[in-house]
Amino acid sequence: SQGVLNIMPEIRAWTRADEIEAIQYDLTYGNWQEVGGNAKWDPRNHDTADHSLPYVLCRNLIDGERYLDAFEDSKLPYRDRQVKELMDRLTVGPVKNWEGNGTARLTIRKKNGEVRSFDTHGGVRHATPNDYLRRMTDEDVTAKFVRACAYRHVADAQRDKALDQWWNLRAIKDIAEPIRTLAKFGTPKPL
Repeated sequence: SQGVLNIMPEIRAWTRADEIEAIQYDLTYGNWQEVGGNAKWDPRNHDTADHSLPYVLCRNLIDGERYLDAFEDSKLPYRDRQVKELMDRLTVGPVKNWEGNGTARLTIRKKNGEVRSFDTHGGVRHATPNDYLRRMTDEDVTAKFVRACAYRHVADAQRDKALDQWWNLRAIKDIAEPIRTLAKFGTPKPL
């Protein structure tokens, strides 16, 4: 999923979701098993949706860059007809003898007959903090954590305490302390 998100600006510059007649997503067998299996075509919760290539691809084609709000119930296909209809025009399948994590090709046919293919090049086409083949720096990890905390309305004091503890684990005498900091982090949803 990450490879296609890196090229999403290029795709969205060429087409809009309402112009698309069909999408073919070709990828390796291993990746297909992970992100294209049956449950991924009808995600009913955050945990399935965030690993659903069909959902992530179509949600981003419709909305552009999304964040954690893309996985709220109101955005999922069983509640959002537009994303469900676009997912119904998507075919995902493995290509024999393809190898490598992130190797994929997305071919889009517009309603006007235009066809264009986009290659993820193993996820390294664009060097962004989201490229899974590029090792995240400590600053990248901290920025990602700070952004997630802001989205979830975590108090700055709690965020900073967690960052301090987890970046300094060698100084921690009892691992239970940083675990407790995260146990009631922000405003957890009930199980």
